[in-house]
Amino acid sequence: MKLDFSYMEVVAKPTISEFKEVSLETLTSAMDRSAIHTFGWPIAVVLHTNEGKPKPITNGIESKIENLGHREYWCLMRTGEFYFIGELFENMRKPESVFIDTRTNRITETFLRIGKLYSILGMPEDEKIELMIKHANIKNKVLAVANPARMLFEKRKCNVPEVKTDFLISVKEMLCPDSLKKNVYMAIRNLAEMFDMFNPDKAGFTDRIVDSFLKGRIA
Repeated sequence: MKLDFSYMEVVAKPTISEFKEVSLETLTSAMDRSAIHTFGWPIAVVLHTNEGKPKPITNGIESKIENLGHREYWCLMRTGEFYFIGELFENMRKPESVFIDTRTNRITETFLRIGKLYSILGMPEDEKIELMIKHANIKNKVLAVANPARMLFEKRKCNVPEVKTDFLISVKEMLCPDSLKKNVYMAIRNLAEMFDMFNPDKAGFTDRIVDSFLKGRIA
């Protein structure tokens, strides 16, 4: 499927656990309980309206939202596989840009959301999960920031159409602050480097954003 807007894509799959005996209602409840509202509209939101609520599919559940400025699709399968694709927040604010601080918040949310989801479903905290985080349709976008207190003085454009980072990571590593900071930085560095080799500062930038997010604040 070819999309005409910039988007974030996430795929997560446990290496061992499956949830074949789990009801679709339980999968829906786990998705709802693991949603993180710190940023506003959560990644893979669970709506409670008749039209918007998750729908059953063979061996799983899915949700599709097609509001202008918020287009997303997600599904969770009894195999344990989770899939999400969603429009970037930046598209309705400054469509020519990618906000590096917003991406840091959203990637932080992704790790925490998936870690909480699998924890609620009873997955052992040391089990490894194959995780992919991708940003796409971003070629020629300009690196920027959402927070007006920050400034980027150089106009850095993205030189590639998409950036993908793969992880083999446990539930515990997704939720532990120190490993969370390490992995968020890895994903953000990989993304930022495609904008004329920009290298964000871990301690002074990404770690601070993660710390604030963990306290329920957007920095």
